Amino acid sequence: MDVARVRLDDIHKTYANGRQAANGIDLDVADGELMVLVGPSGCGKSTVLRIVAGLETATRGTIWIGDRDVTDVRPQDRDVAMVFQQYALYPHKSVRQNLAFALELRRMSRLEIDRRVTQVSRVLGLDDLLDGKPAQLSGGQRQRVALGRAIVREPKAFLFDEPLSNLDAKLRIQTRAELTRLHRRLGATMIYVTHDQEEAMTLGDRIAVLHEGRLQQCAPPLEVYRTPANAFVAGFVGSYAMNFLACELAEEGNHLRLDGRALSLTIPLPPATDVSSTRHVLVGIRPEDVEIVDSDSADLTGRVDVVERLGAQLLVHVDLREPSRETADPSAIDRVAPSDFRVVAGAEAAVRENDSVALRFRRNRLHLFDPASGGRLPVRA
Repeated sequence: MDVARVRLDDIHKTYANGRQAANGIDLDVADGELMVLVGPSGCGKSTVLRIVAGLETATRGTIWIGDRDVTDVRPQDRDVAMVFQQYALYPHKSVRQNLAFALELRRMSRLEIDRRVTQVSRVLGLDDLLDGKPAQLSGGQRQRVALGRAIVREPKAFLFDEPLSNLDAKLRIQTRAELTRLHRRLGATMIYVTHDQEEAMTLGDRIAVLHEGRLQQCAPPLEVYRTPANAFVAGFVGSYAMNFLACELAEEGNHLRLDGRALSLTIPLPPATDVSSTRHVLVGIRPEDVEIVDSDSADLTGRVDVVERLGAQLLVHVDLREPSRETADPSAIDRVAPSDFRVVAGAEAAVRENDSVALRFRRNRLHLFDPASGGRLPVRA
C-alpha cells in the first residue's frame, strides 16, 4: 500500500456567520502514523478532517498529501478514503458488492477486484458475510464493511470521522482493538477524529487536542497525559477530569499556599518550576494521584458528597467547602475551595456519603499552570 505524509500549513476556516472552525492549524502526520484529532464538540476537529478530504474548502492555508499540494484538488482526486460515523452502505448490494463497488467505478479488472476484496475480507474477518446484505449485519459488522470499502481502494491516507460513536460500549472497545491491529498490519497513514479522549489515548501514535479551532497540543498520548501544555488539555485528557486549586506563592517563595473557605493548604513547590512571572498559581492534580489517608498526614479535609462504584475502583466526590464560613472579600472567590473535588480510591476503601475524609497529594504528580493564560508553568533551565 502506497502511504503518504499529510501536512497542514496554517489552515484557517471561517464560515459566513463569522464562526472560526479552524484558526492557524499546523499539523504534520508522518507516513504510516495514526494521528487522532480530539476535542469537545465544536472544537473544529471534523472541519479539519473534511478540509483534508476536500469536502470543505479552507479559507486560508495549504494541504499536502505526500509531496503534492492538494489544496485546490477535487476530493475524488486526492487519493484518500473516508469512513464516516454513518456506515453509508448500499442496502440493496451484498457485502461483496459493497466492497467491490468503488473498484468497479475505476474500471479495474475483475481479477484485481476479486484479489483486493478477498484480501480485505480475510483481514477484517468478513469471509462468512460476503453474500449477506447490510440489513442482516450487526452494527460492528457493518462498520467493518465500511472500513473494508475504504481499505480496498488502497489510498494514500485514511480519514475516520467518529466511526465508532454509533456502537455500544462493549462493541466500541472490540472495534477499537480491531482498528489498532488493522493499522499495525497495514502500516497506513490514518487521521482519526473523536470526542472520546479515552479512545484517543488508546488508538493514537500521537494525539492532537483542539479547542475553539486552535491546536492546543500534539504529542504522544502519555506525554499529553503526563505533561499537558495548558489547563484545558489537563482538564480534558484523562479518564476523570483533573482537579484544580487556585493557590498563591508563600512569602518564602518555595511553597504554595491555598486559603479558602475552611481550607488552608501549604505544599512544597515542585523543584525547578519557574514562577518568576506570577504570584498566583493554578494547581492541577488528577483524581488518581490523591490518596485517602489518616488526618495526621492530610493536605486537605472535606466531606464525602457522592461515591460512584466502578467495579475495581471508587470515584469519590468530596466537598472541600465549609458552608458555615463566608468570605467577606469578593476577590477571594477564585480561592474558594471546590465543591466537587474528585478522588479515585480502591473498591475496598471505607468511605460513605457524608463521612469526613482526609486527603493527601502525590507530590511528584502536581501540575502548575498560569491562572491568567492557562499555560503550563515552565521548568527553569
